[in-house]
Amino acid sequence: ANGAKNVRYILLNPKDQNKHIPALEDVELNIKYINSSDPEDFQNIKGVLINTGSLPATTPFAQIREALENIYRNLAEKDTDFFITLSSFDLLFKEAFSRNVLRLDHLLMALNQQRIRDGLSALHVQLGGATPARQEIAIQRWNVLIELIFQRQGHFIITETNWQSVAERLSPDRIPGLYHDLILEYIGDGSGKDAGAKFEEITRADLVASAPNDRANLLEQYLLHELAAVLKVPPQKIRKDQPLTTLGIDSLMAIELKNTVESKLGVQLPIATLLKGPTIQDLRDEFLPQFDEAEDEQAAREEKRAAIHDTEIREFELSYGQQAMFFQHMMNPDSIFNLAYAVRIRSSFDREIMRQSFQTLIDRHPSLRTTFHLKDGQPIQRIHPRMDVFFIEEDARSWSDTELRARMDQEVLSHFDLEAGPLMRIFLFQRSENDSVLLFVMHHIVTDIWSQAVLLDELSQIFAANGSDEQLPPVVYDYTDFVKWQKELLSGESEARLFDYWKNKLSGELPYLNIPTDRPRPPVQTFKGSTETIWFPEQLSGRVHQFCERNGITVFTFLLAAYYVLLHKYTSQDDIIVGSPTAGRSKREFERTIGYFVNPVPFRANLRGNPTFDRFLEQVKQTVLEAFENMDYPLNLLVEKLQPERDVSRTPLFQTMFILQRAHLMHDQGLSKFALSREGATLSLGGLTIESMNLEQGVAPFDLTMMAVESGDGLAASLGYNIDLFDASTVQRMLNHYIQLIESIIEQPQVPVSNLNLLSEPERKRLLIEWNQTAFTPDNLQCVHELITRNAAEHPDKTALIFEQREVSYAELNRKANQVANYLVSLNLKPESIVGVLLDRSPEMIFAILGVLKAGCAYLPLDPTYPTERLHHMITDSGLRYVITDSALTGKISGLEKTPILIDDADSPVWSAPDDEPDVPVSLDQLAYIIYTSGSTGKPKGTLLHHKGLANVLYSTRKNYQVSEQSRTLQFASFSFDASVEEIFSTLTAGGILVLATKDTLLSLGELIQLIRSREISNITLPPSVLRVLQPEDFPTLQSVVSAGEKCPAEIAAKWSKGRNFVNGYGPTEATICTTAYPVPEDFNGHTVPIGKPVGNVRLYILDRFMNPVPVGVP
Repeated sequence: ANGAKNVRYILLNPKDQNKHIPALEDVELNIKYINSSDPEDFQNIKGVLINTGSLPATTPFAQIREALENIYRNLAEKDTDFFITLSSFDLLFKEAFSRNVLRLDHLLMALNQQRIRDGLSALHVQLGGATPARQEIAIQRWNVLIELIFQRQGHFIITETNWQSVAERLSPDRIPGLYHDLILEYIGDGSGKDAGAKFEEITRADLVASAPNDRANLLEQYLLHELAAVLKVPPQKIRKDQPLTTLGIDSLMAIELKNTVESKLGVQLPIATLLKGPTIQDLRDEFLPQFDEAEDEQAAREEKRAAIHDTEIREFELSYGQQAMFFQHMMNPDSIFNLAYAVRIRSSFDREIMRQSFQTLIDRHPSLRTTFHLKDGQPIQRIHPRMDVFFIEEDARSWSDTELRARMDQEVLSHFDLEAGPLMRIFLFQRSENDSVLLFVMHHIVTDIWSQAVLLDELSQIFAANGSDEQLPPVVYDYTDFVKWQKELLSGESEARLFDYWKNKLSGELPYLNIPTDRPRPPVQTFKGSTETIWFPEQLSGRVHQFCERNGITVFTFLLAAYYVLLHKYTSQDDIIVGSPTAGRSKREFERTIGYFVNPVPFRANLRGNPTFDRFLEQVKQTVLEAFENMDYPLNLLVEKLQPERDVSRTPLFQTMFILQRAHLMHDQGLSKFALSREGATLSLGGLTIESMNLEQGVAPFDLTMMAVESGDGLAASLGYNIDLFDASTVQRMLNHYIQLIESIIEQPQVPVSNLNLLSEPERKRLLIEWNQTAFTPDNLQCVHELITRNAAEHPDKTALIFEQREVSYAELNRKANQVANYLVSLNLKPESIVGVLLDRSPEMIFAILGVLKAGCAYLPLDPTYPTERLHHMITDSGLRYVITDSALTGKISGLEKTPILIDDADSPVWSAPDDEPDVPVSLDQLAYIIYTSGSTGKPKGTLLHHKGLANVLYSTRKNYQVSEQSRTLQFASFSFDASVEEIFSTLTAGGILVLATKDTLLSLGELIQLIRSREISNITLPPSVLRVLQPEDFPTLQSVVSAGEKCPAEIAAKWSKGRNFVNGYGPTEATICTTAYPVPEDFNGHTVPIGKPVGNVRLYILDRFMNPVPVGVP
């Protein structure tokens, strides 16, 4: 029984005489029953068998646990010949045991696993009774197995369940991989053959010669095994009535299956047919009519070709894809279009055989012997009969890891000479005798990802054969055959049909992807890139596949639809175009041809109307199927014929790509990880184990490229980005949101996309709660006029206002305001009555405003420069009765039947009113003033603002803007804008000096500069358009500058933040002047200026149009 501790999982049927429990039948047992805590009782124990199933049902669980703990503790340092725990999942179906049996089973497993971790023998045996005839019971037991029973080392499962019938009833994802293999080992494939045996090769001749009934069966079996080979799963895992989309087939797999079947059987199989999700039976019915013709007629149609052996230079046109890349190279010689991989080989090997293996690849494939030229103004490719491999060995034994990385980066980002060649470079860096690094760098114009997989596959076989390719099939089709085929395709009716589809699909205005960037977009597109990667949580990868199976879609379609939703939420755009590369190998002849076949196609989807995700998913599915049916139309030819509006800062048609990468030629899933340049991913190369190394390829052909990768470890997402637009932190955040979004989709696919969640709970908490921790209780919060009254009492002679040559003290300011207030009180105005103030900038304007507040009324600022129509609308709409003005401005309100209160006349009754404090209580909840919006969206609308909000915001702005009793503030804003409220009251409540000036002075740059200097202004609030024309060094007295009213450019912030307090203030009128403030640091070098954090007692939420909170960086 000692050997049992190395057993992992064994699933067996005890009725099968060939499958018995090993290592137990010859054990001589001296049985002793123990229920003791005394160590002495355990001294001579040679083996342990724990069978709790024989205990009475009434045995307390605590008693059983204590006994097990005693056994573990006393045998913790003592290995035994065997240590076996038994339980029965059959008991889970018996009501008397249902309460504690699961707890007991887990306790036994915990004991078993702890001994294994301690290096001691342990075996857990799960027993099951005879299975009733009904299959539902078997399936019920299976659910118990996979959900309740631990799958661990040292775990037997013994049962008589008919697992074959269960497996046939269950979907493949419900059978864990290891259990599945063991079931197959037991049940076989139902044909009497071993499940792992390769299906006998079937040819078209076999099918044509067979009887109709036999032909259908043979065809089904052939398709089943070919599909299993493509999916890299056992054939038994595929049901003949199971849609292919539920098995995770993607476009690359579809192409591989299409090419294999078409090549071997001589039938036609459109890719779109495969991606629609047919079953094996559907494909059988699709192909059977194609076998009606005689075999010799089919053979006559097949072109017999010999292997390619170039003896002289050949010249050919370029494919459309090559043309686009060649002209990009010509227009921008600094652009880099390289594909590179680096691998580590931690063993010694024959380096000369490695060199020869690469030379053999070059000799086999004409694309690797190709150069590119201009001839008579037209690009051509020139295939050379011989080209020596570029294979450089470098001694890197003394290099540091940093030096090695720098050397590899140098080659990855190096330029190729397309005319001289070769366009594949191999570097071998020797680190030690048993440690080498192999770097492949190729120009994209002669290769693509599919080609790279073919090359790695062939390199592995050639290296294993000491540099020979005799075991490989000859190369009979090269890239020039593809060029010819493409030219023929685009010269007849098929060209018109393909173009008509794309012309219709891309009609109307084509949207640019307006995703928020961290930096301004350069005027001309750059291609400097980087990549961030995230792996899906293990459970999420499984849930994605289950979701796709349930909904009959491919993983590609699902992940693409989720990417659309992510972009929609980041941009608020409904109409979005995403590009996706197709393999471009529609003809089976080109399956193993090396070259640049890939052809990106534009997928256009629309989220208008806020559809549910499941409805949108159907739209994307249809879009993908249609696109694959028309995928052979070259993208650059499409751009040329559509002539979309060009923007040299962006790629035409689409600015983002989506890719699903899977290993399709090599069984080792490490190839998919190589696509991510994942550090440490392993792959077999001709008997050598190679490890991938992370490479920063540094190229971004698009703004963003989302690559999803499927490997044995699950799903991963890699987001390539242009580093001139995005920061790494932003891209990593997008990836996290992509994962969170997929979680949300799987949870509730029936909800509108607006309800799908991007935010994790910690992120939501940070945005909604932690960043809004602004609550505080200001000391003795008072109305603004009360604070000014207090300042007048404490510093009566201190200057409050300066206007031209006139100075007004706080005492005079307070007396004048009291007279205005007492006069208004005499008019029997009710609290919160609205009083208009129609005055130019002057001390009288301040007297009037302050007087209205002291009277318990609210003031409506009426800028005399406004058009009469606008003024009349504001006066009529507000319902006011009185307007404080002067005799020069009364014409502005003529015909409105409103009462003017003139204050420019010394004989005005206002100045005869008492100047003591009015006896009018004013609470913080009362209305203070009204600001009318600009009217840019229609007629101006009034916003009602209260004393409490004003007092609260001034408490924060005095601190943020550094306003004190020493401050000299220029009142710059029109007093119809709420910025004037902040200028006036933050200064006067702090006891500072408010400097007023005429409109003409403020509009004259020279006079404004002179005013700031002469009045020694210390605090000023200006829009960026004014700050732009002023020079900070001209104003040595300016201590605090606030940018407001417009978006502050980064260069303004950098210029004005040196040596002074510079604040970017923001706030809508409705929220009382200023809601956020960002003090710009002196060393600011950002590309955008934040609006900052919310001021005290203000909570800030950034929401989308559906009132959902948006992530950081999303407007």
